[in-house]
Amino acid sequence: MNGSSYRIRLETPADYRKVENLTREAFWNVYRPGCTEHYILHIYRSREDFVPELDFVMEKDSE
Repeated sequence: MNGSSYRIRLETPADYRKVENLTREAFWNVYRPGCTEHYILHIYRSREDFVPELDFVMEKDSE
C-alpha cells in the first residue's frame, strides 16, 4: 500500500466545478473534437429526475 487514503462520499455543490472540470478533461477529444459531457452533467443536476442521494464522488488524499 502506498499510504494513499480513499473515501467515497456524496457530492456537494462545492464539488460541482471540480467534477465538471475532471469530466471535461477525461472526455476531451475522446469521441469527437472537444466534448459536451461536462455540460450535460451540469444541466442534469437541475432536472427533477436527478437523485442527489445517488451522486457520489471519490476522494484521494482529501482531493
